[in-house]
Amino acid sequence: MHLWRSGHWGKSYSIGFVVIRISKKQPLNSQTVQYTFDLLVTRPCNEIDSFQTPFFYSGKQKQCVQEKHQQELSEYPRDCFEIFQRSKGNSRDGLYIIQPKEDPIVVSCNMQDGGWTVIQHITANSTVDFDRTWQDYKYGFGSVHDNHWLGNEYMHQLTSGSVRYILGVKLVNLDAEIKWGQYEPFLIENEESQYRIRVGLYQGNATNALTLDTEAYLHDNQKFTTKDRDNDNYFQNCAKLEHNGIPGGGWWYDACAGANLNRRNVIYWQKDCNKQRLCKFAWMMIKPIDHSLSYPPKSCPCPKVEL
Repeated sequence: MHLWRSGHWGKSYSIGFVVIRISKKQPLNSQTVQYTFDLLVTRPCNEIDSFQTPFFYSGKQKQCVQEKHQQELSEYPRDCFEIFQRSKGNSRDGLYIIQPKEDPIVVSCNMQDGGWTVIQHITANSTVDFDRTWQDYKYGFGSVHDNHWLGNEYMHQLTSGSVRYILGVKLVNLDAEIKWGQYEPFLIENEESQYRIRVGLYQGNATNALTLDTEAYLHDNQKFTTKDRDNDNYFQNCAKLEHNGIPGGGWWYDACAGANLNRRNVIYWQKDCNKQRLCKFAWMMIKPIDHSLSYPPKSCPCPKVEL
């Protein structure tokens, strides 16, 4: 089942066993739109388990949801980990609706590893263009089930509340080997602060590319830079600098980068992913600190692939 981020406001669209009504209060994840879900389920009510499907059903569907779930479904969960908790660990990977603040958004949840909310995913040589404007990076772009940027504003909303978050970075090279790193805590400041990134203590088997200046670049405490808003510490705009004709894309540059997961032709993470050591996939994901467990980097479901 694919969820396309387009449509006409106020119309209803059937996707699989649901009907989605799309509305717009403000720009959400860029092409993403804001979603209001009025779900029409064609299966019998006794077959519906909202915690076992890749969508979290809305409270408006009370006439067809088991009575014991009605109170829980009156609001959307804050993040993927809350869904994971409510399901007692039985949720599946997929797309879910969360509500970090006033407006609900659709996110990809990594449930097999304990309820991580994916905020970025890129495949090397992706067809999704990461050379975007400030506004695009603010509200997000791409396909939520594939290569995408969730949106700086939503990262801020998720990480700026009373709950502190941890950032996980997952890298997969051409031999299907996993590198994993995590930063505790993780915070994205507001737009007035240019969506500055703040990361804490590091652990993992990947290089510490955000806070260890092995290449004379520190990404922690840097403002976000895009091709139309230069906040970096270089005399040129780092987001515009090209490698084989492909610009760097938006990122928390220093002057310029010891890491950059948004350059679509070369995923860069110091010695782990670069022009000589090619990586195929990268993910950034978050979950609450108190419930974060280290990702087991012993196996990878990804087949060996070639660029």
